[in-house]
Amino acid sequence: MLLARLRLVPLALWAGHASIAYGFVAVDCHVRAFGPPSLAPTGVRVALIVFTLAALAVSGLVAVLSVAAWRSREEDANGRRGFTAAFTGAIAAASVVYLTWSLVLIAAADVC
Repeated sequence: MLLARLRLVPLALWAGHASIAYGFVAVDCHVRAFGPPSLAPTGVRVALIVFTLAALAVSGLVAVLSVAAWRSREEDANGRRGFTAAFTGAIAAASVVYLTWSLVLIAAADVC
């Protein structure tokens, strides 16, 4: 089942996005403090927006697949598959909320 392999994807997207975005902004801010910037602030913002949109698309896809698996009426004697699909869908939805809020902040706030 495909959903079983996607269980940790939303959590990995959240942790990866937070780590990579923080690292990217921190390095760019430190480079600007020591000398000429490596990228213009607009370049940093565009890179973060593209990265966030890609993570948002993957997380949204996982949410849609989870809801589809939860709504399917497959044979599930103990309810494990339904619970797993609902749990994965809920985590993916929380990840979508986080990434959407990150997108708003990236677009509105100064990166450094």
